[in-house]
Amino acid sequence: MYGKLAVNPTTGKIHHLNILSNRGDQGKVFQIKETSDGLVGDTNDIPHKTTFGMSNSLYNKPWDKVKLGESLLSNLINESIKKNYSQDKLVEHCFKILSHNTFPEEIAEGNDFDKKFEYLKYSIFIPPLIRYQNHELQDDCLSIGKYYGTRTQTVVLLDKFGNLNYYEKNLHNSDDLGEKVLDITSHYKFNIFYENGC
Repeated sequence: MYGKLAVNPTTGKIHHLNILSNRGDQGKVFQIKETSDGLVGDTNDIPHKTTFGMSNSLYNKPWDKVKLGESLLSNLINESIKKNYSQDKLVEHCFKILSHNTFPEEIAEGNDFDKKFEYLKYSIFIPPLIRYQNHELQDDCLSIGKYYGTRTQTVVLLDKFGNLNYYEKNLHNSDDLGEKVLDITSHYKFNIFYENGC
């Protein structure tokens, strides 16, 4: 995603962002028609959405876990407004959404990696999945490591004044799942409207 992160003075909302992707067929991200009544389009299309998720799926054909994440995040935002959440509480709940695990345990522990791969599109959190069952396959794998799964989680908060807070939580430090995980959450903040940050 890219674009100018600035507030539109007319609407009071952040200007739209654009998507640059190497996934999918040619065409438009959304179909909008101009009529005498104004712009008409599907309210599920990107320009009409207030919550938009992205994953490894096509951005205009999101996987089930993207739809679930959008719904959970939208509900969280509404609840945080009603209950006046602090920023820390909002971030804590965002990390809970990113830890939402619906991956079937029997498939995660099984030996069928093709089946494991198929279920990646359903669970927001991916538990550590063994990528191969014997050492011969390890030599043919392009990526490094014994496991595939969620290694880090990222939360980015941006307010309309340009204050950006970036949080990243490390969940695993090595391929040794028995090793004690260091609970490291990095937090960086700066203002995107000021050249040198703040």
